[in-house]
Amino acid sequence: MMSPLHSSWRTGLLLLLLFSMAVRESWQTEEKTCDLVGEKGKESEKELALLKRLTPLFNKSFESTVGQSPDMYSYVFRVCREAGNHSSGAGLVQINKSNGKETVVGRFNETQIFNGSNWIMLIYKGGDEYDNHCGREQRRAVVMISCNRHTLADNFNPVSEERGKVQDCFYLFEMDSSLACSPEISHLSVGSILLVTFASLVAVYIIGGFLYQRLVVGAKGMEQFPHLAFWQDLGNLVAFLQQIRMMATQSLHWPVRMQEKMFNTTGVTTEVWATATVGRSRREEGGPRFACITQLENSPATAAEAHLQSTHFLVSPHCTSLLLLENSDPARHSTPG
Repeated sequence: MMSPLHSSWRTGLLLLLLFSMAVRESWQTEEKTCDLVGEKGKESEKELALLKRLTPLFNKSFESTVGQSPDMYSYVFRVCREAGNHSSGAGLVQINKSNGKETVVGRFNETQIFNGSNWIMLIYKGGDEYDNHCGREQRRAVVMISCNRHTLADNFNPVSEERGKVQDCFYLFEMDSSLACSPEISHLSVGSILLVTFASLVAVYIIGGFLYQRLVVGAKGMEQFPHLAFWQDLGNLVAFLQQIRMMATQSLHWPVRMQEKMFNTTGVTTEVWATATVGRSRREEGGPRFACITQLENSPATAAEAHLQSTHFLVSPHCTSLLLLENSDPARHSTPG
């Protein structure tokens, strides 16, 4: 009969064996990743940052086929992951379509990576040795990843194989990816900055003034708007300036109260007081001065009409008559009093 101590010892040993097998299995199933060339723990921070930048591509596989039978080859590429049916760190594999032979072009456990403004160069070293070329050195894969903001990764293609040298031979590939693009920087013009600043200040002024008028002063309705009287006066001023502008487009300039001689149909001279606006003819720059009469105080209408018929100037719709000032100086006319 087995003692309780012996039974517990066997149970503990069995549990330890199962635990060790589970740990070993987890190590085997743990996915490998890129190992940069150089001493472990002393990798370049820039290279590590670039590898991290390519993380979205780790779970993707890229394939391209070139040539014609019987010299047809397929290339399988993965970023920092096993490519093809290999478990030896093969990152880029060449497959002969005629016989199914696989050749490791580069392994990601010997990785180099660097970049420019709109490209990333990924290099896998440690591939299978050449048979009769390049001094039988190990193959090397060079993947040029170019910027394309319209795709995460696409257009993986072999470009060429450089094997006519004694050493430093390589396979060159290209691929497009938005991950190779530099971050877009938005440049605001000086005008845009000023506009944004002005809009922000206006918003702060209106919201702050509204809260002050409502919570502190206790205003209601339109009175909550900050400096309401000022803005109302400003609106009236703008309307007045608009009227002045309209008068200017009609070649009318300034209002005066004037005394001039007018001629009626009989040629009799009549002195009148009239409220008018003095300006120049619209037909001719620098032409004779005239008055757009808006009110006649002591002159018969016939005299004004007769004079109007004898002139050739355009009349504003707001004028009741038009008075030609042959040699008059507006400075001598009095302003409305």
